[in-house]
Amino acid sequence: MSIRKVYATVGQGEDARKTLVCREVDTNLDGVMDIVRTYNDKGEVAAEQADTTYDGVIDTWLVFSKGRIIKRQADLDGDGRPDETGFYVERKLNRVQRDTNRDGKPDVWEIYDDGRLERMGVDLDRDGHVDRWDRDQIALRRLDEEEKARERDEERKREEEERKRASDAADGGVVTDARV
Repeated sequence: MSIRKVYATVGQGEDARKTLVCREVDTNLDGVMDIVRTYNDKGEVAAEQADTTYDGVIDTWLVFSKGRIIKRQADLDGDGRPDETGFYVERKLNRVQRDTNRDGKPDVWEIYDDGRLERMGVDLDRDGHVDRWDRDQIALRRLDEEEKARERDEERKREEEERKRASDAADGGVVTDARV
């Protein structure tokens, strides 16, 4: 692996400091840089471009905010344009837009919850709007069962508290101390 780093002087006078602005990596040692990562003045990664297919053409673009990935674009069909865009929230995939018919507009949308696919929308008539939402029925059923189990547990706790209050009231509300 061959790595080239580019530094720049940021600030003036006493505040001047040298900071990394670009890092290029040739991962397969063919003489062509496969990954180019740029940094902001604070030294945080700002963006990255990569040639993951090693054909000399950039096919993946990443955008960062405060050093964390917020957007990933990928050229899946090799035409030089992104076909898939993923958006991240707190380092987890939040949603994806995909152009499957090569018209330059998304026609498939995926929505993720906590990094797991929740539902997928499809534009069937190419008007740029979702015509059908598909949901993971197994995951929905599991979530529904978990929610029902939580509700049953809460109901049992409420019933136990009611019995305890009723028992205390039957004892006349008197608490006895068995210590001598």
